[in-house]
Amino acid sequence: MEGRNNPRNIVLFVSGLILAAAVSRILPHWPNVTPVAAIALFGGATLSNRKWAYGIPMLALLLSDLAICGMMGYDFFTWGRLFIYVPFLFTTFLGTQFQNKRTIGNIAAYGFLASVVFFLISNLSVWIFDDFYTRDFTGLIDCYTMAIPFFRNSLLGNAFYMFMLFGSFALAKDRFFALARVK
Repeated sequence: MEGRNNPRNIVLFVSGLILAAAVSRILPHWPNVTPVAAIALFGGATLSNRKWAYGIPMLALLLSDLAICGMMGYDFFTWGRLFIYVPFLFTTFLGTQFQNKRTIGNIAAYGFLASVVFFLISNLSVWIFDDFYTRDFTGLIDCYTMAIPFFRNSLLGNAFYMFMLFGSFALAKDRFFALARVK
């Protein structure tokens, strides 16, 4: 049991949860039911060292994106990718805002806000970079309207993965770790 309260062990445990969630992106799933926002929020909320809080989730997203792009034959280096990574970093920031108050209400509220921000920014990139919609206000509204089913799926995915990540951490922390957060 010696060393189980070591902050390094907690970082390793949190990193393992984040990487496991990132790997799940490669498995078959409903469209937009992914752990992306949950990973960012969880990393920000559980890792108090800013380098780790941003770095570990970002590395997990980057590695899983590279794997998905390689498997699917997608080009990784696109301008649209910025519209994915900026909300991801914002979501990590949101997680850092409630590190000392990880309640179900905070997790749900910040998770919902993260979903809305991601929806708005990622679909703006679809409107800007893809040729699916006209480049006017009507086209922008059409783009957001057509994305509503994906938003619902994002909310479902975020809720599921936030429950899994935060729940696993809470159970492990109470059972195995004496520290409430990583220093």
